[in-house]
Amino acid sequence: MYPIYILEDDVIQQNRLKEAIDRYAVSKQWGDYQCKVFDDGQELLTAFEKSGEKALFFLDLEIKGVKRLGLEVAKVIYKTSPFSLIVFVSTHSEYMPHTYKSMVRAMDFIIKDESEEEYNDRVASCLDYVSELDKQDVEKETFLFRNSEGSDIFLKFDEIFFVETDPQHSHKLILYSLYSRIEFRATLSEVLKSEPRFFKCHRSFLINPKNVTLINRREKMLYFRDGLSCPISRRHINPLIKRIEGGELRVI
Repeated sequence: MYPIYILEDDVIQQNRLKEAIDRYAVSKQWGDYQCKVFDDGQELLTAFEKSGEKALFFLDLEIKGVKRLGLEVAKVIYKTSPFSLIVFVSTHSEYMPHTYKSMVRAMDFIIKDESEEEYNDRVASCLDYVSELDKQDVEKETFLFRNSEGSDIFLKFDEIFFVETDPQHSHKLILYSLYSRIEFRATLSEVLKSEPRFFKCHRSFLINPKNVTLINRREKMLYFRDGLSCPISRRHINPLIKRIEGGELRVI
C-alpha cells in the first residue's frame, strides 16, 4: 500500500481525516500501514524525500494562514515524484480552479464542509483507487515525458501509436494515441532516451511496436489500429519484426 501523508494544521481536521482513513483500513483488513500527519509543509517534504517512495498525499490548501501553501507543496511533490497521488482537502472551494491550472494532477478535491457521509465516501473512493493501483505496476504501464515548455505528457504506453516530427517545425513533435493527438516541443532523440520502449522506424518517426498490426514491405508502411499509418525505412523492417513477439502482426 502507498504510504499516506497528511498536511493539515487543524487538529480536529487532522483527527477527522485520520479516522476516516483508519476506518477504511480496518474494513479492508490492511493490517499495518503508514500514515503520517504534518502541520508544516517543509517537514512533510523532508520526511517524504527521505523515504524515496511514491505516496498518497492529502493536502490542505491553507496552512497556518498561508493561502495555497498546500498547492506549492503539491508542485514540489509532483516535480520529484510524478507517480505519487495528490488529494486536496480544503474549506476553500474557490481555490479549485487554481489547482487545475497549476499543472498538478490532483486525484480529487474534497470540501471539508461536506456532510460526514459524503466526506467519508470521498476519502474512501480515493483509497479504493490507490488500492487498485497498488496491484498494478503503474510505472511500467505509463509513458511520462517532461518537455521544455513545463507541461508533462502522461499516458498509458499501450495507448500510444507513434510520435512524429512535425513537418513544419523540426523541434516540435506530434504524438498519436488511442484517445488523443498531442503536440509538444522536443526531439525524437530526447523522447527515445526518456522511453526506450519506442522503436525508431524512420528518421522522423518513433513507434510503439506493440500496436503495429501490419507491415507492408513493398510500400514500406506500418499500420495501426484506427487506420493510422506511418512510413518505415527498409533497413528497419527486419529488426522490427524480430522485436515484435506474438500478437496479431501481419507482414505482406
